[in-house]
Amino acid sequence: IAEERIRRARAAYYGMITELDEHIGRVVQALKETGQYENTLIIYTSDHGESLGDHGLWLKNNLYDCAIAVPLVVRGPGVPANRRIETPVSQLDLAPTMLGAAGVAVPAHLRGKPLTRFFANEPGVADNVVYAENHSEGNSTGSFMIRKGDWKYIYFSYFPPLLFNLRLDPGERRNLAGKPEFAEWERELQAELRARVNPDAITVAAFRKQKAMLDDLVRVNSTEQLVEL
Repeated sequence: IAEERIRRARAAYYGMITELDEHIGRVVQALKETGQYENTLIIYTSDHGESLGDHGLWLKNNLYDCAIAVPLVVRGPGVPANRRIETPVSQLDLAPTMLGAAGVAVPAHLRGKPLTRFFANEPGVADNVVYAENHSEGNSTGSFMIRKGDWKYIYFSYFPPLLFNLRLDPGERRNLAGKPEFAEWERELQAELRARVNPDAITVAAFRKQKAMLDDLVRVNSTEQLVEL
């Protein structure tokens, strides 16, 4: 893709973010004008990022940070002001956080935990582990991620894994997987992954479901075309 086209695409994306920020400012101003600002929990985040040409990729269908690292800004009662928390967290934590802020009991089946544990520096928060997976269109296999501290491990069913130290390599350019000096980290993060899921079984199930959906779509469309004829 031509460099000029890439620059225009990125400028348009950043422009949309600026527009969104301005609209959020209108909401915040309305809260202040109605006296609700100090009593409102505000969470600013996104469902995914955008590759914008990084790693030669576009859209969101990968587990690089450009696609899965999203903004998360929290402001409200009980939230420390002007504090940056470096520990990785998951959006699974948002529902328990909002329920807790509203004084509602958090259902036991929810996998996330309230973000208030980070505000209070509860024991163990520095070692928080984040999990993600991806089976979206354009991928030839399932991919799974474990993030712990500075380290990030991406497992692919049937393909070699990736291992990055994001503090030393924030652009995720140097794959450390398979290197003897980093074997301990690779084993630890793979163990974290397999303690949660059986990745290959999930990949098989996901692609089986996708095939069933495609077969059904083809069948329905073929039937409709026969009816029209």
